[in-house]
Amino acid sequence: MNKFLIALLVLATLSVSISQEIGVSILKTDTPKGKCTGKTASIGDYLSLKYVGKFEDGTVFDSSALHNNEPFNFTIGERKVIPGLEIGTINICEGEKRSIKIPYQLAYGENGIENAIPPRTDIYFDLEVVSIEAAPAQPFYYQLIPSVGTIIAFSMLAGFIVLVKFIIKRYPEESNSKKPTPGKPKKTKAAKQN
Repeated sequence: MNKFLIALLVLATLSVSISQEIGVSILKTDTPKGKCTGKTASIGDYLSLKYVGKFEDGTVFDSSALHNNEPFNFTIGERKVIPGLEIGTINICEGEKRSIKIPYQLAYGENGIENAIPPRTDIYFDLEVVSIEAAPAQPFYYQLIPSVGTIIAFSMLAGFIVLVKFIIKRYPEESNSKKPTPGKPKKTKAAKQN
């Protein structure tokens, strides 16, 4: 039983350390008229925005100004931009200016981009939303399809259950084994005959 508890404790510790969330930080927002009165972006919406991408020291690595001041366009959820940019634009309002910090895990990762983004570098974006076009309505059956994250979570849960079952079979409870009880010594056959 002790081995089982130790194994369970190790698994719980690992699962907590793996599930530490890495997220995008919203550093500053400035909405027109102080509050969001127009459209807000959600998954599937087509977003047009102006941006400035920079490092922590303020060095600009990319911006709309470097591309003839043309807005950058993408659809949230299509995974055609870095994940942190998609996450950082969820619920952004039309006309809003937002500053976000994206950790390297949701940006360009462990390797970065040669001669552009150093490895393991958190990046910062100043965003200004030009327009938001709502996503077309999806058929009901599309809403029933689980996301990749949900599938991974259920797979991990199933694996955890299988592992616990294996540990229980491998190390059955020690209470089932017969242990001598302390106290009075057991009488032997010779002692009973006298």
